[in-house]
Amino acid sequence: MKYTKYFVLLGMIATFFFMSIKVEAVSSKDLMKKYNIEVEEKNVIDVSDFGAVGNGKDDDTKNIQKALDEVGGSKEKVVYFPKGTYMINTNDSESTKENVQRFVNTSVGLKVKSNTTILMDDDAILKAIPNEFYSYTVLNLKESSNVSIYGGQILGDREDHIYKYAKLRRGNPEYNGETGWGILMVSSSNIIIDNVTISDMWGDGIDLFADKESKTSNSNIKIKNSHISNNRRQGISIENAENLLIENNVIEKTKGTDPSAGINIEPADFKNHSLRAVKDVIIRKNKFLNNDDAGVLLYGMGEKVFYDKDDDGNQQKAQIDNILISENDFDGNNTNHQNVQDGAWVGAYNGQIMIVGASNVDVHNNKLTNPKPLGSMDNTNAQFKANSNPYAGILVGYSDSVNIWDNQMKNQNISVINQWSPEGTFAYSNSTNIVIGNNDLKEVVLAEEGKNKPDVTQDKNFKKSVDGEVDSTVSKIDKELKKDSLFERIITKIKSWF
Repeated sequence: MKYTKYFVLLGMIATFFFMSIKVEAVSSKDLMKKYNIEVEEKNVIDVSDFGAVGNGKDDDTKNIQKALDEVGGSKEKVVYFPKGTYMINTNDSESTKENVQRFVNTSVGLKVKSNTTILMDDDAILKAIPNEFYSYTVLNLKESSNVSIYGGQILGDREDHIYKYAKLRRGNPEYNGETGWGILMVSSSNIIIDNVTISDMWGDGIDLFADKESKTSNSNIKIKNSHISNNRRQGISIENAENLLIENNVIEKTKGTDPSAGINIEPADFKNHSLRAVKDVIIRKNKFLNNDDAGVLLYGMGEKVFYDKDDDGNQQKAQIDNILISENDFDGNNTNHQNVQDGAWVGAYNGQIMIVGASNVDVHNNKLTNPKPLGSMDNTNAQFKANSNPYAGILVGYSDSVNIWDNQMKNQNISVINQWSPEGTFAYSNSTNIVIGNNDLKEVVLAEEGKNKPDVTQDKNFKKSVDGEVDSTVSKIDKELKKDSLFERIITKIKSWF
């Protein structure tokens, strides 16, 4: 009887052990099924087989890179991260003043080659080893194509970043850089990011970038079902891209350094002028929550982009074109961050959605609640009355062909800025072909002064009067906005990959 009890106990232990192994194997198989990955199980490359330990202490960078190199270039293999915390050296430059001061470094982090599929357990974490660098990257997709990243978490060093060369830039002791990225894309195409959590980055959760050597745009990118939270500079920065889908994500709590938006579309000052463009983008069914600037910011007004000239001496202008923003929830985003940060209200742009310097933009069926301006604004200067409105749920300025319709934004305004010449050096174009209709809002605020008033047509917008009754604004549109050609054109142009 005595030995029988021991055998029973040993049997129970053995059963538990083998069941644990079986659960782990089934978990990997289930993940592949979840993401529709059709790869033979024998071709699933586990990073632990290459020496990665995932104990949250040891540097796993080199061993993980070996696994990525093994899979890269093969569509028939998958690199798999089981549960664990994998410490990543995100910048392999030496810790010298020169390297630390480098503002954008696109050559560091884990290099992900073309034709790579990364599959991570929900509890697999790629953790940036705390560093003092201005610029770092966890997953680096430079000139990569056909890359898919599924599941897992990417965690930055926001809470324990090292302030080593703090006063090298901007004179701000808490600055120390802003380009610490979770996922970086440079000249990459056919990329899928699905169900990934990216948080606490020193800069952006995701950055679509182009460096001085770039020859092609980022293209055919899908970012979906992901949670992007508590990053310092941006949830997602889009500095160069075409054919981009951002769908069903939660992007929240961006705060720390300008602009601090959920998504910022801002073509950068690239050497290759043709890459100063973001076009053919769908942003839909996302939640933008409590970001320290707009939930979505379109900003084609960058000084360097506008003033710089190409090799033939022609004035250059950023291109933001064909953008669809629909079916998103905006809740608690700041509506005058730039006002507070810059210390001068006349330079403020405000709104949970901001569209500045863009063309062919369709904004419809969004819900905007709880705008949160951080400070008061001076409304005494009539020229800036429209863009000094703390409750501008949506702001449009210097843009062409923008349709705003069927949005729920009670007690919030739509503001349209008129022509403005900053410091008398360059006259930005006036807003033209702005159509505002069928929105539930407080009022439409138009700029009152300037050389030209904005070209705005309104129809069937509603606001509540003092006694609570609903009144209609002036109706001037004969066609139904839902059948507007702009919306159809955006969908038609993108549907080939959407």
